[in-house]
Amino acid sequence: MDQIRLQYPLMQGIPATLTISIKATPSQKAVAAALGVEGAELNNLIAQRLQDAAFDIASALGIPYDPEPS
Repeated sequence: MDQIRLQYPLMQGIPATLTISIKATPSQKAVAAALGVEGAELNNLIAQRLQDAAFDIASALGIPYDPEPS
């Protein structure tokens, strides 16, 4: 998962989509590798932090967010 989309109302009756993503540049990946975090471990860390960010943003905006929609 490289991005999360949240339904975000512009105003009553006008929906939009808020897109949240986290990406690591090659130089950032090099820093992570130097600290011993790379490959699947780095990808998992990014995915976890993306979920955290989506939850925090949705909470701050007062919009629903279910990381595991049914």
